[in-house]
Amino acid sequence: MRCLQGGKKNEMPTLDWIGKKAVVNHHREVPFHLLKCDAALSVGDPGSGNLLVQGDNLLALKALLPYYAGRVKCIYIDPPYNTGNENWVYNDAVNSSEMRNWLGKVVGAEAEDLSRHDKWLCMMYPRLSLLREFLRSDGAIFVSIADHEIHTLRMLMDEVFGPRNFVATVIWQKVYSPKNSAKHFSEDHDYIVVYARDAERWRPNLVPRAEKQDKAYKNPDNDPRGPWKPSGLDARNPYSKGVYPITCPSGRIISGPPKGAYWRYAEDKFKELDADNRIWWGTGNIEVSPEVCFGFDQDRYAPNWYYEGAYRFRKHYFPLVGELKSEGEEFVCAVFLDQLDAVSVWVRNLERRSEGSFWLQTSSDKFYPDFVALLTDGRILVVEYKGEDRWSNDDSREKRAVGELWADRSNGRCLFIMPKGPDLAAIEAIIRDRR
Repeated sequence: MRCLQGGKKNEMPTLDWIGKKAVVNHHREVPFHLLKCDAALSVGDPGSGNLLVQGDNLLALKALLPYYAGRVKCIYIDPPYNTGNENWVYNDAVNSSEMRNWLGKVVGAEAEDLSRHDKWLCMMYPRLSLLREFLRSDGAIFVSIADHEIHTLRMLMDEVFGPRNFVATVIWQKVYSPKNSAKHFSEDHDYIVVYARDAERWRPNLVPRAEKQDKAYKNPDNDPRGPWKPSGLDARNPYSKGVYPITCPSGRIISGPPKGAYWRYAEDKFKELDADNRIWWGTGNIEVSPEVCFGFDQDRYAPNWYYEGAYRFRKHYFPLVGELKSEGEEFVCAVFLDQLDAVSVWVRNLERRSEGSFWLQTSSDKFYPDFVALLTDGRILVVEYKGEDRWSNDDSREKRAVGELWADRSNGRCLFIMPKGPDLAAIEAIIRDRR
């Protein structure tokens, strides 16, 4: 398999492999034929237009082409990942007897010298070429693939669909906990490669916002443009114009963005947004809403990995606990919360999830307490665990002050506790004493 650089000016590199010449026009040489309906295996209304076709997919596609050419808006395929695994439910090495026979007929004698990547490319090229003919001008194709062929698939689809019609490579997380048996790295994702028939015309079919999402939009300042949702001004990407002081309406000066971050807008753009009443300075008071601090839902709880210990948590809000080790002080704190009679449900809080985390603002950054619990009496309990060696440092003192101020302004609806190391009885005490 080679990537050849074009010799002429403005000529794009091309992908070449053993057997390419034999398959580049093969989709045109496959004969058209009729599909035979098997009444014994059919269900439903014959006139519904739904079809389930059994057989070689290249022959099936050619049979369907006269009926559906230029009419299909969305195609999804899950081709062999070419991992080399021949002992799976189906042969994933593009080395089955059917594939060898097909390659022998189409490619000829040189098929015996093909690498598994050459075989995979020979198999994919005519099928992708036919699938392109099915798409409407505003249609798109989605292809699942893994690391073994993601690089060749991108080059192949650039050739078939054109590089300008590439839309995105979507990351699909397939596992939620590390594989201790991994030889090198524990892989947790595959890919979905998306190409459009014409990227200028294709647009994604967005899912409408649900009522739960609409609740995030409010209008505390009676903006005539309607409800809005706040978004942070800081960003992680370096930006040369994103470092400058901001003077608040109260006269307080914010010297710059949080440590390691940058303002999202240049200073002149920030002033323009402020003049247009698009900068929300707040009311001057700290307001606490239990609905806000416990507004978790299943779609937004997306840990990078899950707890795998022997202890079975009974009260965690979600069936699986995210990003919690099966030993250590935080695990002991989680077990303590899980066994408290006063706790109805609790959540292992995740860091830096835009809409799925609970956070409090410090002078330099957001901080994400370790646990959020709903008590049986309806109050919210927030726990930030700190070991004895860190409980008294400057960072912990600031977080403790912010958390206690937040709880104090909640009119008794919320509690904040930073237990000092193993002193977990302090959690029980604050629940009992702050009524």
